[in-house]
Amino acid sequence: MKYDENKKVQDDQNAKNILTSSLSSDEFFHTARFKSSKEIWNMLEDNHEGTTVVKRARKHTLVSEYEVF
Repeated sequence: MKYDENKKVQDDQNAKNILTSSLSSDEFFHTARFKSSKEIWNMLEDNHEGTTVVKRARKHTLVSEYEVF
């Protein structure tokens, strides 16, 4: 059981290293407050793709523009 816990912690640390190694310095400093790679991933997803509300608004705008066209 202890081995599984250590393996999960190690895997999470590896994932955090991979994610943060490709970030700009501004994004890198924003990740310091997160404890897991999942939290970093969610922050990056929101920053680059937008939240669900933003995605819905973009879709609505595109549909409206298409209908006007």
